[in-house]
Amino acid sequence: MILVFTTVANKDQALALVNVLIQEGQVACAQFHPIQSSYVWEGKVVNEEEFKILFKTTQNQCEAFMHRLREIHPYELPAIYALEPIACDPSFAQWVVDQTRKTSK
Repeated sequence: MILVFTTVANKDQALALVNVLIQEGQVACAQFHPIQSSYVWEGKVVNEEEFKILFKTTQNQCEAFMHRLREIHPYELPAIYALEPIACDPSFAQWVVDQTRKTSK
C-alpha cells in the first residue's frame, strides 16, 4: 500500500478529486480535512486554509495514479507526494489491492 497526499483549496475540490479517482479505481479510499497552509508563491508569503487529502493506493498503481491526479488537479503546481507505510494491517492492505484492481484496466 502507498499513501499519496495532496492539497486543494476547498471541500468541493476535495470531493471532486476523491470521487473521480475512486470511481476510476485509481485509489481504494481517501480522507480529507481542513488545514492551515503557509508557503511562498510568486514571491509572496501566503497563509490560507486548504484541504489535505490522503489517498490509499498500491505500489503498482502509484505512478499512473499520480499522473492522473496531476491531470485533473485544480492547482497550477500541486503538491503530490507518496509515502510507504512502515506497517499495515494485512487485511486492510489486501482490501486496498482488491479495490484498485476491480475497476482499473
